[in-house]
Amino acid sequence: MKRRKGLATAAIGISILLGAGTTSCSDYDDLRYCPYDKFFYEALDGDAYTLYRRCYASLRSTDSEILHQPDDQAGCNIRGTDGTTSDFVRGLFTLNELAADECICKWEDSGVYKYLTDNPQQVSPTTAGFFLRVVLGIRIADAYLSKHGETNDRQAAEIRLLRALYHSYILDNFGDCGVNIGLPKGVPAYNFICDETKKAMADLPEPRRVSENDPEYGKMNRGVARMLLMRMSLNAGVYDHGKTHYQEALEYAEKLIKSEAYELSTKPSVVMLSTDSLFTWTAYQKLFMADNGRNGAQVEAILPLLFDEDSVTTYHATSFLTGSTFDQNMYVVSDRDTLGLTNGTNLQWGGNRCRPDLIRRFTNEPVDNADTRTFQNTVGDDRALFFSKGRYMMVEDYADFNQGYATTKFNALYAEGSGPRLTGLFSGSDFFLMRLAEAYMTAAECLWRAGDFDGAANYINALRQRAHAKLITPEQVCEDLILDEWSREFYFEGRRRTDLIRFGRYFGPTARRWTWKGGTRKGRDLPVEYNNYDMPDTASVGARYLQLYKQNKFHEPAHTYFMAGSGVVSNSWNIQGGENMGRGLIPMAASDSDIVLVEYIKTAARFKFVGNIGLWDEQFGSGDYGSFTHNEPSSEPFNVPADGLYKIRIERSTAFFSIMRYFSDAPDRKRVMLMLPGGGAMQMNRCNPIDNERGHTWMVDLGVDSYGHTTPFKIVMDGVKVDKLDYVDGMKIRYDDDGFIVLPVAPVNGRVRVIYNDILRFCYFYPIDQHY
Repeated sequence: MKRRKGLATAAIGISILLGAGTTSCSDYDDLRYCPYDKFFYEALDGDAYTLYRRCYASLRSTDSEILHQPDDQAGCNIRGTDGTTSDFVRGLFTLNELAADECICKWEDSGVYKYLTDNPQQVSPTTAGFFLRVVLGIRIADAYLSKHGETNDRQAAEIRLLRALYHSYILDNFGDCGVNIGLPKGVPAYNFICDETKKAMADLPEPRRVSENDPEYGKMNRGVARMLLMRMSLNAGVYDHGKTHYQEALEYAEKLIKSEAYELSTKPSVVMLSTDSLFTWTAYQKLFMADNGRNGAQVEAILPLLFDEDSVTTYHATSFLTGSTFDQNMYVVSDRDTLGLTNGTNLQWGGNRCRPDLIRRFTNEPVDNADTRTFQNTVGDDRALFFSKGRYMMVEDYADFNQGYATTKFNALYAEGSGPRLTGLFSGSDFFLMRLAEAYMTAAECLWRAGDFDGAANYINALRQRAHAKLITPEQVCEDLILDEWSREFYFEGRRRTDLIRFGRYFGPTARRWTWKGGTRKGRDLPVEYNNYDMPDTASVGARYLQLYKQNKFHEPAHTYFMAGSGVVSNSWNIQGGENMGRGLIPMAASDSDIVLVEYIKTAARFKFVGNIGLWDEQFGSGDYGSFTHNEPSSEPFNVPADGLYKIRIERSTAFFSIMRYFSDAPDRKRVMLMLPGGGAMQMNRCNPIDNERGHTWMVDLGVDSYGHTTPFKIVMDGVKVDKLDYVDGMKIRYDDDGFIVLPVAPVNGRVRVIYNDILRFCYFYPIDQHY
């Protein structure tokens, strides 16, 4: 929606800042050392106003300078990530919904598929991206309070509260790791968040009922502080070593409910369609529409993140929530020609949809072949924003978008009946990071835990009455009803994992099972130790940066770190060599049993590392001219004399490194082709012929059409199709319905280089300039 552009849209660059100074545990505002600062460009430098705006901006965009083009096109303000993996809202959704019991996604890239496996807690690109996004917010706030904390009491209080909020997302998703991101040693993150929030409250204004274009809309105030303290108290049993603070949570919740600044969105909107029929947007639907900042739903917003389709243009945030849940066969209202096809944008990616476990919370029977309005009327609940036309409720194949009912909860339409005003490229919906309904559910849960079933039922019924759902009786109030009611009200809003953990129903001996939990269709039990995500190490983030740098020509940092498994860095090896070889460190892993595959292809101008370096492991890699040198000053370089496949052997205890030409026992492929739709084919050329023997790396260049897509292709070796690639790197890929690989993110009218190694079963794609 159209509104002011100033609050959170300043440029974020990045600098390497090591931090300085000492501190006592009572003073959190000195800027201390944080190892992740090397990935934050110049973001920690700037005057007071610039840092103030950047701190808000990190909640909204992956590059706060990008107000007119998608962040995917312009890059990202965190080294080691891109716009897809480091957006705050998208990361919050992914970490808390995909690994829980509400949402499942068809996409198979590593930033999504990891959450469907039996080890979802391990670091993925999205986990690392979300972690760094939140840490960046913390570090900008640290910089502001350290350098400019005395400049403006109101703004300092806002940034103090924002910093506490950012820390709460680290604590919730990664556990108490504050000492690794700048907190003094011995200061528990839970105590820090609560103390800082209370300290900030003294200089914050009371919330007020906002109107359209109100400059206070979306800013920190005492209402936000109370809700953060409410969240911390509600989850204290998880965050604070088993201590419970339900009474405090109830008190904060009831203060919010009784505040004159907020109320539930209860007023529907009736619009006239071109067919002279009336259509009603329910009060609940209006919370998630393009004009939710002014259609009346804003009365429920306590902390909205502000977006509009012409000043904060992003494929992430609410554009992601809208585009990822729709395909071109879906629509929000029955009159498609009046209000526009699908969701009001041209984003229909067909990825995220509902697990059957979510649907069963609304109905025990399938509701087949129903659009959203039919579904709502059938189950008797306005919150049932589901679409089942041409779909199945059960999910036998997670990679089939039509398996699993879809949801139309997030859309870019307007409650007054119009579609987007501009091109429809992005969603203008605000994201309500905090809304009043959360206080109602918190009060209900706390009263239930205290034995007041009547009070709990009253608060739940306030939400059910808004949704025109059947009211419950006090006798029905129980643990399962409370947990399911949290889901019915807040599904797909990025909090389900947190609620399941609080009830002991996520992982561990008392957990629920759900469809595709742990990578199996019927679900499996996972250990309670997996409740928190692993914190990414700086080595793995650096490896991700190197990949993106080679792919997208980002600015090269002073030091490039390559990945080594868990990221334990010791006895590092320097790589030096020819002009295209790149430079950096190969951190040696702690384990002696880990392995690494090292692939260097001259035509790709990069190294590829998969796995870890270990002790006496024999590795394989294709190399080019250059040298490997141990970091000891007395070490002599080991030359790689020619193109070829090499076996690498490392003995950590003696720092002995050897590399020798490797002749594989694998058959020498006579012909590697790209099979094209319609029966066409393209010959791939050898990258590294060794006297025409045992050449196992192949290359071909593909043109790109005006839509930025390559021709779909399959890799065929000596007449046999390669069914599954073991490793894929470089550009995003997807498989179409006929099993052809499609590259959808290439530069328009450019070319893409495809490189394949038939021993490593590794395929690498990267865009090349027209003149390359």
